[in-house]
Amino acid sequence: MPRNITNIHDKFIKQILTNKELATEFLNQYLPEALTSILDFTTLAQQDTSYITDGLKTSYSDLIWGVKIKGKESLQITLLLEHKSSADPNTTFQLLEYLALGYQKQIREKKKPELIVPILYYHGKRNWKFKSLEKYFITYPDALKKYLPVFSAEFINLSEVSSEQIYTLKNRLLSSAIMLQKYCFDPEELAAHIGRIVENLDPYLDSNITETIFVYLISGVRLERRYLVDAVKKLPGDMNTKVMTIYDQLILEGKELGLAEGLEKGLAKGKEQALAESLQKTVLNAYDAGIDISTLRIITGESEEKIYRILRQNRRIR
Repeated sequence: MPRNITNIHDKFIKQILTNKELATEFLNQYLPEALTSILDFTTLAQQDTSYITDGLKTSYSDLIWGVKIKGKESLQITLLLEHKSSADPNTTFQLLEYLALGYQKQIREKKKPELIVPILYYHGKRNWKFKSLEKYFITYPDALKKYLPVFSAEFINLSEVSSEQIYTLKNRLLSSAIMLQKYCFDPEELAAHIGRIVENLDPYLDSNITETIFVYLISGVRLERRYLVDAVKKLPGDMNTKVMTIYDQLILEGKELGLAEGLEKGLAKGKEQALAESLQKTVLNAYDAGIDISTLRIITGESEEKIYRILRQNRRIR
């Protein structure tokens, strides 16, 4: 699969899960109850870091959260987004490398080591059974098994998650996003579900997340417009008009950018520009209201370096 197309899918789920409410439900749904029951999700916060090296960038991108165990230690949950469209026997060993890099980075930054809980997220067309490390060494005598590095990972394979399971998610915005990604390579199945996917967006049509979903629908999934038109005709009230207005406006904005690379890059650039303008407005307004840098970092989820750069560019500081 071409690298630029894969990035569309990775960027989409990362944008969705930067929302704390959606991330909390996602983790509650796909992590074991034994883990979620001891986590204090009110402390969940996205981390401004990555453990991906240049050598791993062709295979993965990551999203990292920090969260506290109820009344005790903190840990990190890292979502590894799998770029490859089919099973790769090297994945288990790459995951081992990733965890080692993560702990090494913590030590290098003189931080107290925090447990890393890895989640491998895969939405490729072909089914994939994740193979744990010890299964590669089953022919070795038991006396030698103690030399194997011990680690576990949670594996989310969307091809094995049923549509009805996804629809049971409490937040219908999240269910629509995951359904789009489940069928992003299967236009026929997506066409069969698009009516329900869009209907679930009803309470959220003015949300930035909904715009992200429509950008993905246009640039990452490429469902034929006629299927969307047929589906929204069945929607209640004025939702039909609202949905098609959002959809057509995004396409128009993408075309007006006039990029030679086509609509998908135009939409991405337009989205990034809108997000940058929104971030700048938030930073400047908050700073002018007397909010300090450390609090600004929490509010925006951005690094201090980026916040300082915005303030300098707008002559708030030197």
